[in-house]
Amino acid sequence: MSLVTLLDISKESNIISRISQEDKMINKLLIYEKESKTDLEKIKNYLLYQSYLNHENDSLFASGEELKRFNKIMSVLKRICELEIGTRNILINRYYSKLIKEYLFCKNEIIMIASNKGIDSIVREYIFDCCYHDLLIPKNFKLYISYLKENIKILEKWFERIVVENVYYIDSSIVDNLELLNSSQFKDQTESFNKTVTLDFSRKVQSDLTGTEKDQVFYLYDKFYHDWLKYLKNSKSPEVYNFESLQKVISPKFDQVLRTYGHVFSDKIDSSETIELLKKEISRHGIVLYEYTHRPQQRDSIFSILEEMELSVFDGVFSNNSNSFFTHSRIKQLDYLMFNLMSITHYIIYNEPDLLISSMSSYVELIDSEYSINDDYKLNDDFNTLFDIIRNISEKKDETNLNQKISIANYYGPTMYMCSLIEKILRNFYKFQRREIDYIKDKSISLNYLLSDENQEIQQLLGKCQSKVIRYYLLSDENDEGLNIRNDLAHLNNDHEIESFFNKFLSTTFLLFSVLSSVVLDSIKKNKL
Repeated sequence: MSLVTLLDISKESNIISRISQEDKMINKLLIYEKESKTDLEKIKNYLLYQSYLNHENDSLFASGEELKRFNKIMSVLKRICELEIGTRNILINRYYSKLIKEYLFCKNEIIMIASNKGIDSIVREYIFDCCYHDLLIPKNFKLYISYLKENIKILEKWFERIVVENVYYIDSSIVDNLELLNSSQFKDQTESFNKTVTLDFSRKVQSDLTGTEKDQVFYLYDKFYHDWLKYLKNSKSPEVYNFESLQKVISPKFDQVLRTYGHVFSDKIDSSETIELLKKEISRHGIVLYEYTHRPQQRDSIFSILEEMELSVFDGVFSNNSNSFFTHSRIKQLDYLMFNLMSITHYIIYNEPDLLISSMSSYVELIDSEYSINDDYKLNDDFNTLFDIIRNISEKKDETNLNQKISIANYYGPTMYMCSLIEKILRNFYKFQRREIDYIKDKSISLNYLLSDENQEIQQLLGKCQSKVIRYYLLSDENDEGLNIRNDLAHLNNDHEIESFFNKFLSTTFLLFSVLSSVVLDSIKKNKL
């Protein structure tokens, strides 16, 4: 059975179950209307009414028969008089235990009401104890922030329970709740909690290396590690230093768990056919970079090949962050795409360096003639240095076989230089476009800003997708995800795995080709108008 089929069946089953429950509720409410009501019945009706109001925009009632059923329910509910605030509070204070234990459908409504004034503190304490997991939902928990400011002991008890019951690495809502507590009034409690969780998790990771089925808990450990580390960094907690080193323990263990319990799906990517076609094109026309960095979309429209990534129906299932542009499917597509592009880049650098230099020289000449504000902004000298680097690298062709050891020293400098060159090309283009509007100091124009969504000049040049991919590789995206090549090189955070580092060199080289091509194509398009 496919996942899509399973999801369809699950949705249909939920609708049928919901309709059945509604039939029972309608009958109960009709009885309540006719009979004299006790106080308990009044508060139950009121909470039920609030429950359905909260579900008024439920997707199950989006259209058709479901919407008609909902209207029928609402017509019954609206005939039930709403309680006065004072009466409501009195009844909640009187019946809270019975309502939560015996009438679970009212629980969320009680949680929302009990955060208001007029509700006894004993009710709130009871909710923190009996509705513990429901309070982990941030929308519920944030209702009690003001109450916790006056009842710090309740918060401390909550923190203690999270650790004792091993909830913190299972429920991602914990981190969201901690961010809601970003206040000086909670500083001591959150700092203490950060230390406790970091220490407890460190012990778990070390002690759970047992080689048994229990190791599958590392699925949870791996996700929690990344979420917690991001939270510690965002909150500037010193616990980062004690926590980040755990990755050396978690990564190999997680890989072992995947090999033991997971299913391996592998694709063999063969780029030989692409390389053969490239050889033929080069023999006929030389190297025209934009022919493999960009593709025609329509007669007068050209787009970057980096835009060939589409969303998948499975993204909602697999993606941790629903707001991320780089969903599960897009990252997989980008991996395949960049593999082929890096293969082409590898071939050109080591087999056709002179033709590559000739092609890039013509590009730079065009850019300097079209987009230089004055001679200080010309790129000719910068690229002459790059050409020396390419010649030097291509002479080491025999050393670049990935089956042999490659010296990182040969590629660190060139990769860093190309990152800086990409930034300079974009900065010069940006300043040229605004030359009649304002003057901006170079130090005020960071690569982060150049590749941001707010920079309309670069967005028009590269397009949304290409700028995001370049940002993803050289920096990180808006959700702090990405390879961060430029910053890792600048701060000596580089990966010392040979193959991984060589891939960074090739991918950065292709990104440089892509940016160059974008500027050249912009000039061609402009001169056609």
